[in-house]
Amino acid sequence: MATNLLRKYPELLQVSYLSPAARTVSLKGVFDKDIKNNPFFKFRKKQINPTTQDGEIPMDILFHHLTTVVTDEKTKKREFDIDR
Repeated sequence: MATNLLRKYPELLQVSYLSPAARTVSLKGVFDKDIKNNPFFKFRKKQINPTTQDGEIPMDILFHHLTTVVTDEKTKKREFDIDR
């Protein structure tokens, strides 16, 4: 986990060997460092403003969206995608 926090984008993170729980912790640490706690972060020169949903933290929704892909259109079930 600690080595991923030292990496800078666009270097590849080493997450394929981690368990799902450890992978989430590692990616969440990078997300918090580079996006959530960076008030100057922009994507394609635009400020990111995550949408809100009842009872959910907007940055958690954004993190989930950035690290998963829809695997079932009917239920909108999402699973981790290493390519995202």
